[in-house]
Amino acid sequence: MPVSTRIPGLDGLRALAVCAVLAFHFGVPGVGGGMLGVDIFFALSGFLITTLLLAERAETGGVSLGRFWQRRARRLLPALILTLAGTAVLSHWVALVPAAQLRGDLLAAVYYGSNWHYVAAGENYFSQYGAPSPLLHLWSLAVEEQFYLVWPLVAVLVLRRWGRVGVMAVAGAGTVASTVWTLVLYRHGAGVSRLYYGTDTRAQTLLAGATLAAALAGGVPAWVRSAARWAGPAGLAGLLWCLHDVSGSAGFLYQGGFLVVAVAAGAVVAAAALQPGAGLARALSLRPVRYLGRISYGLYLYHWPLFLLLDHARTGLSGPGLLGLRLVATGTTAAVSFHLIEEPIRSGRLGRARGRWRAAGALSAGAVLGSAGLLAVTAGPATASAVTPPTPVTPAQARVATALLAPGPPPSTTRPVRAMLVGDSIGVTLAQGLQVGSLGWGVALDDQAALGCDLDPGTTVNINGAPGPAGQGCPDWASQWAQLVQSQDPDVVAVELGRFETADRLYEGRWVSVGDAVFAAHLQAEVVEAIDILSARGAKVVLMTLPYVDQTTEEPDGSPLPINDPARTRAWNALLGRAAAQRPGVASVLNVNAMLDPGGHYADFIDGIRVRSTDREHISAAGGMLVRHLVLPVLAQVGLAHADARVDG
Repeated sequence: MPVSTRIPGLDGLRALAVCAVLAFHFGVPGVGGGMLGVDIFFALSGFLITTLLLAERAETGGVSLGRFWQRRARRLLPALILTLAGTAVLSHWVALVPAAQLRGDLLAAVYYGSNWHYVAAGENYFSQYGAPSPLLHLWSLAVEEQFYLVWPLVAVLVLRRWGRVGVMAVAGAGTVASTVWTLVLYRHGAGVSRLYYGTDTRAQTLLAGATLAAALAGGVPAWVRSAARWAGPAGLAGLLWCLHDVSGSAGFLYQGGFLVVAVAAGAVVAAAALQPGAGLARALSLRPVRYLGRISYGLYLYHWPLFLLLDHARTGLSGPGLLGLRLVATGTTAAVSFHLIEEPIRSGRLGRARGRWRAAGALSAGAVLGSAGLLAVTAGPATASAVTPPTPVTPAQARVATALLAPGPPPSTTRPVRAMLVGDSIGVTLAQGLQVGSLGWGVALDDQAALGCDLDPGTTVNINGAPGPAGQGCPDWASQWAQLVQSQDPDVVAVELGRFETADRLYEGRWVSVGDAVFAAHLQAEVVEAIDILSARGAKVVLMTLPYVDQTTEEPDGSPLPINDPARTRAWNALLGRAAAQRPGVASVLNVNAMLDPGGHYADFIDGIRVRSTDREHISAAGGMLVRHLVLPVLAQVGLAHADARVDG
């Protein structure tokens, strides 16, 4: 296949891939596996890069790696620089994430290390808490660039010794090795972030494309060409099923699913290459479809920052209206970038007089040097919080703030009540304030709450607009809490839960919430079970109600997050009351919701004191300190009888 050969149907496949990703990020129903559009790109990249290398070797007798990397730089760097620059400048006025986080994300993107950067940060692509990075999508570009750096070196070395067949064998072996390695990591408990972002785990799709390229480059028998006519539609059907039905947090992908996608994409690629006159190839070669494929790189790069910028809070739109605005903005930006910047630079029309090497070198230097300046730009005045700044604190409010730091009252007993707090991240942050000077209220508070604690850790939740695994902070809470009770013998146990329980959840094959009668009965039974476990040695149990949350993040289609609905919080808190009523004399309810939201709705400030974190979800240390005089005396009173009995006994 000549180096200059372009297969029209592959542009159509690119269009399908990028449309799937855009639909997934917008939350379009029926495209739950749309993130696999990235794997279609991977398979195409492996195929095309290997095809170019083999074709150049066949035509010239050798491969110029310098020219290869120069072409890659001219193709990829212009739009990437625009994306980084635009995101950095935008964040100077509209902070989508904290400046320090963006600086790290920018630096990782410049050096094509975004995927490992997000692995190190524990960034879960499918279950995020707080605003996602506007550069999160660059993880896939990092994987491709790492492939572009390593694979040509390997391919050239193998070509010199074993030829095309050797390249096919090495690529095939690498595909199998990556697939098996992914399975091993999954079976040994590797997290979704490690499996989804890892270069080693995603190489299987790229190498599968490379294997196909080497196989087709040696000449194809007639029966293979005939089979491609039928394999192509079957592969497309498989891709459409994956794009519709596969969940990124489920085990399918990490137990061979990526390879399934690669094989399906490879079947479509083979059909487009070997049967250009067949119906599938003609459909993929339609002019509008091909055009989308040609600008797909820009569509992918620009869509994610624009999607985050153009949200409901800034536009007032949601649903189809917001989708239309986002698509117009993304398409226009990608088209302008392609015609005025990317294509002129790629073709050499810009800077031809200075030589291609100099142009590529300037682009590379600009990426590094320009980004250094952009890192400074992002340290500008914007902050990540969309919360309205507080009004100036009055002298009276200042006295309240000062009182928060003052020591508590004298101990009410020489034997502090042993209190233990269990629950989720709301409990963790509440305890940080309650523990300050708690002995002054006669309470020794032990914080055993855990980030991401969920009563149903084995299920799937939709907490921030994307389905993902439930919190794993207390995966075996029943036995964990039983062991804590046996080892510590607390006098009173406070429970602060509900952050996950109020989210949409896949339960018994359907999506439900705390307002569903069947699911609510299930949750209530779990709370009663928790009461029984925590009171096994005579401790009293205090169920603390959940404060309201008001996250500024939205559903992908711009609609508000369901967990922001006060009705869900009230339903959970009512459920706590019913559970406590099933264990009279053992369990009681403490209305922390009323303490932190005294107006009956979410509150950032009370008397000038910020009682909630900037994520508008968790409780600030000052908030916990502010309610000490309401919470700690209750714990001391409830637990005193058990404390006296424990000492007297």
